[in-house]
Amino acid sequence: MQASACIRNLVVGRWLMLGVWAGVCLTGCGGSAWARGYLVQPASVPVRAFPNVWVLRGESMLEDRIAERFAAHVGASGRTRVEMISRHQWEESRRAGKMRPATVVVMFRLGVDEEMHSRWATRPESICNAWGCYTVQRSYVYEVPTVTGKLVLIVYDAKSGRRLQRLTLRTMGKSTSRQRAREHVADTLARRAQALTSQRKRMIEVELIDVDLPQTRRALDLMRAGRWLQGREVLEQLERGGRLVWLPAVKRARVYYNLGQARRFGRRRAEDELHGLRTAEQALRQAQRLDPQPRYARAIHALSRQVQSAQIVLDQRTAAEHNFRLESQLALPSPPPSYR
Repeated sequence: MQASACIRNLVVGRWLMLGVWAGVCLTGCGGSAWARGYLVQPASVPVRAFPNVWVLRGESMLEDRIAERFAAHVGASGRTRVEMISRHQWEESRRAGKMRPATVVVMFRLGVDEEMHSRWATRPESICNAWGCYTVQRSYVYEVPTVTGKLVLIVYDAKSGRRLQRLTLRTMGKSTSRQRAREHVADTLARRAQALTSQRKRMIEVELIDVDLPQTRRALDLMRAGRWLQGREVLEQLERGGRLVWLPAVKRARVYYNLGQARRFGRRRAEDELHGLRTAEQALRQAQRLDPQPRYARAIHALSRQVQSAQIVLDQRTAAEHNFRLESQLALPSPPPSYR
């Protein structure tokens, strides 16, 4: 009995020690919370920055279908005038000098490769003999039409003929017939080409770090609820209050990390986006100085990519304003980069 009690006390003691060790680790490391943030991605094919877009007719039925869908998509906003023309019409307009200012030309070239792929499958087969009937699974080979499509999209300056952009999209399609596979590939490539003309909002999961302070926990609750600006204001007030200097360096680093993330996604109404991102970088670098660790380095790297995207979005917006003012014959500043 005494031996059993000793063993039981030893096991309980080990579990208690494990619990204390885990509690110490969690207190030292800080728990993570996650919130959703949204990033604006620039248009990969920014033809909407031009008031006039000419889309060349295709050399095949599928190419022409892709071009028509692209033209309808770009012109749906009503701001950009879109026309379907032939290459011959474009060359004639260039020779005659009859074209509006700030006009671009979009051309598509579709390549399709077809082949048959063998596939194995099974089907039931009944076999009967003098002792009765039974079912077996027979293997057989069948052929599947497979189509690989490559769509080349090229954008030109209409007046000079200078190539502004060239990109290639690829996809693969399978179906019960070659024609259906070809149409599926063309439709997929058409949708992808259309999506490239618009800015896109992308949702990401953002890691936040719990800090044993009432203000920080309230800020994290707000940011997890999608109220990034309100959470940012709580942390900004905490920083201005001067209480952070009394915290250990590790805790201060966590507060500055959370503040940097809040500045990334909680932009004030009158604040320039790039300025807000620069202030976010200041907070993240302060966290890295106080407590160097990979988590903060990754956040700084992600922020640098966000700054690059924000700069391209700003350039595209400025280029659109320039190009539309160019058509209205107003006084113009020096033209910014119209294509990135």
